[in-house]
Amino acid sequence: MVDYFIRRGSTWHVKVAIPKDIQYAFGGNRAFKISLKTSDKLQAKALSAPLVIKF
Repeated sequence: MVDYFIRRGSTWHVKVAIPKDIQYAFGGNRAFKISLKTSDKLQAKALSAPLVIKF
């Protein structure tokens, strides 16, 4: 399974890449990114799954 969460400082974030051929439809953004607002890795994994599905 691919991990979509990354750590920036002490806070975990979700980052999902947008395919290059449709990036224009999302304002040229290369990825969806959102803070999980936690420093706990296990909690971040639990919080990231529904967000990845939503993206």
